Amino acid sequence: MRTAYTYDIIKRVTFIFGVFVLILVNALSNIIPFGGQTNADISTKYPTLITPEGYAFSIWGVIYLTLAIFAVWQFFKGKEVRFYKLIWPYFMINVVANCLWLVAFQNDWLVLSLALMAVILISLVSIFKIFYRVKRSIGTTQRYFFHVPFGLYFGWVSLAAVVNAAVVLTSFNLPFFVNNEGLFALIAIAVAAALALIMVITQNDYIYGFAVLWGLVAIYVKQMDEPMAMNAAKFGAIALIAGMLVTFIGDRIKVAKYGRSA
Repeated sequence: MRTAYTYDIIKRVTFIFGVFVLILVNALSNIIPFGGQTNADISTKYPTLITPEGYAFSIWGVIYLTLAIFAVWQFFKGKEVRFYKLIWPYFMINVVANCLWLVAFQNDWLVLSLALMAVILISLVSIFKIFYRVKRSIGTTQRYFFHVPFGLYFGWVSLAAVVNAAVVLTSFNLPFFVNNEGLFALIAIAVAAALALIMVITQNDYIYGFAVLWGLVAIYVKQMDEPMAMNAAKFGAIALIAGMLVTFIGDRIKVAKYGRSA
């Protein structure tokens, strides 16, 4: 294997360190909030019609656990996986932005937090642009060790970015937004569900779809007293489930007919 294609040990070690820092900073943000307010406190302070029920945030535990497993895996098994080398710089950017986001959000620097959320999302988009391009050249085991944590992360952050934007708008107390919050919730949920459907249908990315579905169900549970948001979340979730089932069945038919999925 040529050196240029080797995922060297320094990058593999810093990847592990990055995951460790990410988990540590997120844990500290709950134990000793950076601005004296937890994420939950900020969410309560600026309620929106697309804020999910609190249990939904437990998905972070799954994301961090699977990220930690992948970090160990890539250290021992990733030396010859060029894809891991290609995504490394974007993940490092992601770690820094994620940690800074916590500081900004908990200090009520909401516009800055939204800008940092955009950086987090863009870094994940960059990672997945590479992944979707080369995924068929990656071994099945290497692919799934990556895809489970990052697919959940990408899907959840896609929805979290919309919620972050809603929190910023709520904090400004703009009359147009306040008077049309239900419409904003409808549009935001529709866009999130549509994007997830596109990812499922075009990329067979059920993991991304599941993360968004998890969030939509939690929004439905939280917003039961808000008909527009509740119904948008309900029908968005139903459409996403239907899309995932149809795509999965179609994929299985292609496998049976051609020996491989699309």
